[in-house]
Amino acid sequence: MRQKKVLLAALAVAALSVPSFASVNIDALQQQINELQQQLLQLKTQQEQQVEQLKVQQEKQVDQSKTMERALRQAQRKSITDKLDWSVDFTTYVEQQKYKDLRGIKKPAMDMLMAMPGVVGNMTFANMGAMSQSFQPQSLVAQMGGALGNGTSVMLGGTGNPFLIDFIEKRSGQNTVDGTLSAAENAAANGMFASMNPNQLDKFDADNDSLLKNKLRLHVDAKPNPNLHFGATLAMYKAFGDSANVKWMNGTPGSMGFDGVKSSSPDGVDLSVERAFVTASFDTFTIPSTFSFGRRPSTEGAPLEVKKGTPLGGSPLANMIQWEFDGFSYQLNFDELTEIPGLYLKLCYGIGFENQNGNAMSATNGSAVPELNDVNLFGIILQAYDDHQYKAIMSYARAFEVTDGFSGTTVMPYIVNFQDTNNDGERGFGDTITGITQNWDGFVSRIEPTKHLGDLDMASLLFQGDNFGLKWFVNYGYSKTRPNGQYSRNPFAMMTGKVGLLNDIAFDAMGNPDYSSLTKSRTGHSIYVGGSYALPWEGRVGLEYNQGSQYWMSFTGAADDTIGSKLAARGQVWEGYYAHTFFKNLEVQLGAQLYDYKYTGSGSQLGAPVEINDSMKVADTFMPVVDKAQNFYLQMKFRY
Repeated sequence: MRQKKVLLAALAVAALSVPSFASVNIDALQQQINELQQQLLQLKTQQEQQVEQLKVQQEKQVDQSKTMERALRQAQRKSITDKLDWSVDFTTYVEQQKYKDLRGIKKPAMDMLMAMPGVVGNMTFANMGAMSQSFQPQSLVAQMGGALGNGTSVMLGGTGNPFLIDFIEKRSGQNTVDGTLSAAENAAANGMFASMNPNQLDKFDADNDSLLKNKLRLHVDAKPNPNLHFGATLAMYKAFGDSANVKWMNGTPGSMGFDGVKSSSPDGVDLSVERAFVTASFDTFTIPSTFSFGRRPSTEGAPLEVKKGTPLGGSPLANMIQWEFDGFSYQLNFDELTEIPGLYLKLCYGIGFENQNGNAMSATNGSAVPELNDVNLFGIILQAYDDHQYKAIMSYARAFEVTDGFSGTTVMPYIVNFQDTNNDGERGFGDTITGITQNWDGFVSRIEPTKHLGDLDMASLLFQGDNFGLKWFVNYGYSKTRPNGQYSRNPFAMMTGKVGLLNDIAFDAMGNPDYSSLTKSRTGHSIYVGGSYALPWEGRVGLEYNQGSQYWMSFTGAADDTIGSKLAARGQVWEGYYAHTFFKNLEVQLGAQLYDYKYTGSGSQLGAPVEINDSMKVADTFMPVVDKAQNFYLQMKFRY
């Protein structure tokens, strides 16, 4: 009984103690839950931190990768630039040209000349040349106006020309062809020439209101070691809207696509090699020297850098030679030996015409075709002084066996057909012209030389200085021809008699050529002065003047002048300009060139230059003759 009571008492105590134990367990669980939540939060925080650390590490890895990539590119670029150094010149031109008092043959006179071979028949180049040299339309009209009587022969400029009488008689509609003019034939001649103005040649103006051009020049230099240097320039030069590559012949070098002006005349979008040459330096010699070979840096020579605002671009003096050619040079540097600043002597050799490669007229093919030699050019450049403030340079060159032209392509305005009367395999004054037609369809002609005309000497003396912000220069030029008595077989030259080295062939009263007239030596002179003054802001202003005499001759066909090389002008040219630099690498230049030609044929070695006036003959105006011209230009130049 006692044991039951004790058991019941124990059960009662256990029952009373259950709520207390339950309370203790809930608190413990809550504490555990809280601890677990804190652990989870810590884990979450640690995970977020780890994620952030991974992101940072990844970003660092990306940055390191980019850095390594940049370093690799820089290393590659440095490796390339250690081998090649590139630079670029790009210029856009906006120009306006005005031509004043151009003179040319009036259309009726030209129509008559073109029709004459077919009407008269058996008309030789000598007959046409004699007529071209003596025929003054204004004089003829005056004679036809009543000075001629019945049974009189026409005297043109003092020369009797039976072919003109024959032409008038056959065109007059009369039935008598006896070498004299009857009253009816005289009246018909009056009507034939009534449309000609008796007071002057055809004189007119011509304008090009807007000519836009782009010129790109890519320069590359390499210097694998201190003794070797390679330089090259690739060029593209074109007018907006024109990539024909071939131009109509207008009598100037720029209208003929030959080697000497290949990269310097606007013709198309193709890149051409303006220059590419290697120079080896021999510094260990007693007299340090350099030897260079390749396509020469023969354009943009001194003093053109004054106007262009660029480093010196070529070796030959600009008033004497601006002509792309291939050759060699050897330079001896005497400055260290003599202690005269900049003293050196350079010997130069080049080829202006290759006589056989690709030139069918020059190689013997089994018949008596013309055989020509290469045109060789030897020159000497003596820089007597250059201390970077003052400079004195003398230059001399001789072109041996100068030809009547160069190999190239152009579109001739007329097509001349002839018969080789004496079967000697080449054109001559005794050959018969069978027809002259206008080249309406623009057929392209491959032109090349036909004869050597003689030698040409050229010399130039230049003084330059830089004082108080003014860069100035004075340049004198000299030229002298040494003709050999030969004449050009070019049909257009023979038709006008302008066939010699700055000489016309003369004709006697019967129209026979006098070859002794081709042996006269001609001496020419030129002067070129100018300067450029630096302004307090990023600008400069310049003024230049040049003048050439009647027989001045130079090889400057590659000059960057739209109207024609101003330094070849037989006359005078003024040029003024203002240039302003923006953002260091962009220069804008605004300027004007004013040409006043005094004599015909500037820049051409063919034919005697004559004074430009209203009394010029057909021979002198076969191509329109420019008297005065103006070129207004805006140039935007980027260099880097």
